[in-house]
Amino acid sequence: MHKKGTLDAAAGGCLVGTKLAGESGFHCDKVEVSFLKPGPADYPGKLHIHEQMDEIVIVPKGKFTVEMDGEQIEINSREYVFRGSGSPGRALAADRGTEILIIKAPSVDGDVRILE
Repeated sequence: MHKKGTLDAAAGGCLVGTKLAGESGFHCDKVEVSFLKPGPADYPGKLHIHEQMDEIVIVPKGKFTVEMDGEQIEINSREYVFRGSGSPGRALAADRGTEILIIKAPSVDGDVRILE
């Protein structure tokens, strides 16, 4: 299961926190946060799932292309996509200069299973 939206449409400007932001957010006690400026050598990534962690991928700048649930999705500047645990996904490409913020919750060490 995945869901795409824009940062401008996030209810109250909140994607993660102690208060749910309508359908645009989620709540958790522990999070894992990564900020990436990927290069061409990073793609394509391996198809994988997280057994327990949900994931939200936010693109503040640039364009990032992913595969989620067998669907190719372009995440443009100021957009995000949510991927629920158990949902297969992989990174496919990013434009030069793209910045990516990834938030996974709850944070679980080693919670990745490679599918290919």
